[in-house]
Amino acid sequence: MLKFIWVSKRSNHERKTEISANRHYRPDRCHRGCPKVLGLHYQPLDPGRSAELNLEFTQVKAPVDAYVTNLNLRLGSQAVENQASLALVDVNSYWVVGFFRENYIEGIRKGDRATLTLMSYRDKPIEGSVDSLGWGIAQDDGSTGFDLLPTISATFEWIRLAQRVPVRIHLAKIPEGVQLRVGTTVSVLVMTGTSGSESKMAAVAAPRALQ
Repeated sequence: MLKFIWVSKRSNHERKTEISANRHYRPDRCHRGCPKVLGLHYQPLDPGRSAELNLEFTQVKAPVDAYVTNLNLRLGSQAVENQASLALVDVNSYWVVGFFRENYIEGIRKGDRATLTLMSYRDKPIEGSVDSLGWGIAQDDGSTGFDLLPTISATFEWIRLAQRVPVRIHLAKIPEGVQLRVGTTVSVLVMTGTSGSESKMAAVAAPRALQ
């Protein structure tokens, strides 16, 4: 960074020296990026075009098809640059993450069929497939503590809690009348050994005891 600044200053100095030698411009009137020195000509923007641009800047278009949520604006509210005013939920980017215990993921493979049952639509199961399995989760034990020593939680010899591994599920087809919402609860049933196979059987909702 220091080298770049030094080269830039040296370049400006050389340019001022050349201008002074040619006696076309006074060195004290030469500034960085002088249009006359660079051979450029400044042309003011037409007032009508400037007004059109200012009007376009007042309109913000979403980059994707999405739902508007968490909108807290009202008539007369002022938008602030680089400050979020609402949230957009992309309608084409829904997925489900199921947290399976580590002693259940041995037989799960990418492409296995999955049945998803939303708590808000218990009688309308959704078909899906396993997209990926997580390769790691954060560990509480071993993290740096107050005295720069590892923090180790107390354990009980008679209790062994299985960790939960995230399994990402791709949604195949959304039933008619089902509206997905981010953060809602869903029961995931993965049929192991079905990777690479196609089934014409309709998805069946998970038993109520497992929902």
